[in-house]
Amino acid sequence: MALLDDLKRQAEIRRQEQERNQAERNRNLQAVHLALRNASQYFSELADSLNILNPEVRRSYLIDRTTRLDGLVQGDYRVRERRRTLEHRDYFAEVILRFDWKAASPLVLEREAPAQIKQLTDELHAYGFRFEAKAFRNKKYAVERVRFTIEPEFVASARFSGDWDTGTIALSLKNVETLGQVNYYYDAAELDPVLFEEIAKLVL
Repeated sequence: MALLDDLKRQAEIRRQEQERNQAERNRNLQAVHLALRNASQYFSELADSLNILNPEVRRSYLIDRTTRLDGLVQGDYRVRERRRTLEHRDYFAEVILRFDWKAASPLVLEREAPAQIKQLTDELHAYGFRFEAKAFRNKKYAVERVRFTIEPEFVASARFSGDWDTGTIALSLKNVETLGQVNYYYDAAELDPVLFEEIAKLVL
């Protein structure tokens, strides 16, 4: 019976470990759900207020580390949620605050070196810009320069993404502090009104 007793002890240890892991995951799930629900409520109310007040928020950004995109005005705030169903219940998985930057006229840039052309193209795609790239070629049909006409409208966002397993939340700011994306990570308990207000101030 020694072998059977040993297997039973191992099975019991494994069962207890699985129960502890499941209990911890349930706690993390509830913590993330509550934090994201609070974020959704706060930023939905913020977006509604800003769309009514329409404050004049202006900003300039550097493109390609050399050219300044001026005259950008912020507006059209909206919040989107993503939920997942688990055991017939819906839980918050993601909350996104989005808004637009708009300027009066397109920005026109020209680049000649292939490396600079590729770098600017990659950056504009990463930022989410709409643009037209017109290549100018010589008699041998080789590209001598490219003219980029960049549309003066693009989207910024603050995205909260929850991890139910670990109880952590990733905050991704895109085109908010700078052009491009910056990521921060928090425990679910850290998403409180103080943090929400700091993010709101950063947006404004």
